[in-house]
Amino acid sequence: MKFNDEFKNAELTLHEAVELFYHLKNLKDALRSFEEWKQDVPSITFPVYMRDSVQNLMKTTITNFGIQFPNLQIHFKNGDGESAASARLSSAVLTISFLTEELKNMHYLIRSDDTRQHLKLMVIKSIQHLLLFIFIQYRLHRYPSEEYLPLFIYCEKEEMLPEDFIDNVLSWQKEFDAYPNIYELHSAVTDDFLAVDSELYQKAEELQYPLTAMLAEKALSSAEEMDKLKNDIEKVSRNNISFESNISHEDILRKMQLG
Repeated sequence: MKFNDEFKNAELTLHEAVELFYHLKNLKDALRSFEEWKQDVPSITFPVYMRDSVQNLMKTTITNFGIQFPNLQIHFKNGDGESAASARLSSAVLTISFLTEELKNMHYLIRSDDTRQHLKLMVIKSIQHLLLFIFIQYRLHRYPSEEYLPLFIYCEKEEMLPEDFIDNVLSWQKEFDAYPNIYELHSAVTDDFLAVDSELYQKAEELQYPLTAMLAEKALSSAEEMDKLKNDIEKVSRNNISFESNISHEDILRKMQLG
């Protein structure tokens, strides 16, 4: 059964999200270290690598998000769509904003591998959030029992089967370790975990602890594993610092030249 909802320009937004995914993959490649580049181009010298690195980063860094991804901008600003998907999109855009600011401040000249690794992890984090936005908002987990119409329209225009597109997303999720938490998508694992320890479930959700189905199943497999999970969540809780941010979505939009 095909169905639709009120998510505005859903097909166009999916197209932009996939484009953004490839853009971020290219940015991740541009952040490769000198040693990683030498594996592909053994003859490259360090000065040439540094010059090419700056040029590649300047080409792949998103300088005006709103022009390149107007529908993603609107949904980020409005916070609409599926609740968990909206949160993931917001996290993706915020991470991209912080990443872009760091790159601009250093004029795209990265002087240490530690800094490169730090920036690369930010790119990976934004990719993870983006993939989960796609997975949740476009109901890939419900296919084929439920068929989200915008997904079919997108696949038809791209001349591909929905099954092939979903396989691609699942492959990307595996590549970037991007899996939903059990409090983001309800499943049998969610029910099992709630039946065992609903308080721990709620605490994980409050902390946005990465409680994936795989981790939940592992914890449910034995009391020892459950204790490990409880201790880790408690450690995160103790280290968690709550604060009120004065940075609004409008501030982020202006910073990224979105508004």
